Amino acid sequence: MIYYLKQDFHLFKETGAFYDEFENAVYTFTAENVFYPIIHLWNKDVEIGTIKSKRSLLKSEFDLYVEGHHIDTLKQVFSWFKLKLELETIGWKIDNEEKARNYRILDRYGRVLASVLEGSFHLQMQFSVEIYDEASEELLLLVILGILLIRKSQQAAAAAAA
Repeated sequence: MIYYLKQDFHLFKETGAFYDEFENAVYTFTAENVFYPIIHLWNKDVEIGTIKSKRSLLKSEFDLYVEGHHIDTLKQVFSWFKLKLELETIGWKIDNEEKARNYRILDRYGRVLASVLEGSFHLQMQFSVEIYDEASEELLLLVILGILLIRKSQQAAAAAAA
């Protein structure tokens, strides 16, 4: 399944949706970014899951919850030149493809579960998301939102250092 992720930014809140090829919003999300980022993912009026920041001084970590149950922690893995993340408990790895803003989510056997391609359309950042493992679709969408949170925290840290 292919989705297009579009985001809208507000002062202390961010909203967005994953759209299908017919431009129907299938999943929506809200992000509260005041001090500790929290993202809620919705399918219609039903909350599917949540991503909560797990504060660490040295690296970004985010806990993933589905239906209130902790599933795993999205952690950054040391790498010199590209963003590498992992979900240790379920054995997934997130790796950059050769272009810095494209990602693949791999299972513990190296099979590609989803890919994310970033682009700029109409002066707005948008993402194309292709889900290959539809049984894990909702968890994969949560992970993708977690990747965007980690990127955003890295950009904020770089801007603060400059």
